Amino acid sequence: GDRYRGRTDDPARNGTTARAADETIVSNLPYRDVGSDKLLWAAAWLSRAHEARATGAGQAHLSRALALVDELRALPDLLVHWRHHTASIVNKGAAVLLATETGHPTFVALAQDHLDWWTIGLNDRVERTPDGLAWRAPGKAAPAAATTAFLAFVYGDRVTPERCRSTRPTVPIHRDGRCRETYLAFARQTIDYLLGNNAAGRSYVVGIGAGPERPRHAAAMGPWAADAHFRDPALALARWRHTLHGALVGG
Repeated sequence: GDRYRGRTDDPARNGTTARAADETIVSNLPYRDVGSDKLLWAAAWLSRAHEARATGAGQAHLSRALALVDELRALPDLLVHWRHHTASIVNKGAAVLLATETGHPTFVALAQDHLDWWTIGLNDRVERTPDGLAWRAPGKAAPAAATTAFLAFVYGDRVTPERCRSTRPTVPIHRDGRCRETYLAFARQTIDYLLGNNAAGRSYVVGIGAGPERPRHAAAMGPWAADAHFRDPALALARWRHTLHGALVGG
């Protein structure tokens, strides 16, 4: 939990060596991250699990999640941008989970602001390819879009017009309570694009249509030290050991 938090370039923590500290560190993101993203995700699920068991401890975890949001607000790149893909997945997933489970205005605002940014535009709107794929972070374009589409499916399926209207009332989709339709349409269009409904007519998923066959992935390449193609780079590029069905390439 909170015991081992900091940066991996911190020379020592709690009397441990730098190497030992790196083995126990919560996060290794290359900026002022203190592990709050992972702790927020943990608090979200613990809140849900404890409430489900009627132990009464769920509220304490919810309060902890709210405190962690305040920490994350000091790190705008974490809450707004996809520059650091993993941290953004954790934060937005936790926000959507807590918004749908609790309806708390803090989490509803985080979830809806994030989905607004990817759909209708909020502040610096996400870029789009000429044939319509919303993207952020070169090299992670497809995973970022697919993950956001998943969150849009989850939240859009459960958001009510009243909850939609609770944030940014001057924005048309919120004023009219049309969050559900907007988020679900974005999700469907994004997944359709990644499965082949795009200008190139090819999917970004291994095993789907005219999709990629040799993604750069250890589980696909799967060489063993004794293999000739492991020792010879030319052979390594010529043959993959496994077909990684269902894998989504980076884009």
